[in-house]
Amino acid sequence: MTDRTVETSPQIYARIGGWLYLFIIVAGIFAEIFVKGKLIVSGDAAATAKNIMAHESLFRISVAVEQVWLVCAVAITVILYVLLRPVSKNLALLAAFFNLVSIAVEAVSSVCLFVALFFWEAQVT
Repeated sequence: MTDRTVETSPQIYARIGGWLYLFIIVAGIFAEIFVKGKLIVSGDAAATAKNIMAHESLFRISVAVEQVWLVCAVAITVILYVLLRPVSKNLALLAAFFNLVSIAVEAVSSVCLFVALFFWEAQVT
C-alpha cells in the first residue's frame, strides 16, 4: 500500500490570511473612526474620561474587537510561517517569533485599557 500525505494548498492558506487581514482592517477603521474619534479629546484627559464613562459599552466593544483581531493576527502569523517555511525555515520561525512578541505586547496594552475602566469606576463610587 502506498502512504499518501494530503497537503493543503498554499492558496487556501493565502485566502484565509487575506480574509483575516480584511477583518483586521475593518476592525481598525471601526476603532479609529467610530470609537477613538468620538471618545478621545486631544489634550483633555478629564473630557476623555467623561466621554468613555458616558459611552462605556462602546469603549468595551472596541477593546473586545481589538482582542479578537489580535487573535486573528496570531492566526495570520501561523499562516505566514506555513507559507514561508519552504523558503527559509529559520527566517520564517524568527519572523513568527517577533510577530508573536509584538502581538503579546499589544494584547497587554489592550487589556490595560479595559482594566482602566475598573479603576475609574472605583474612584467614582
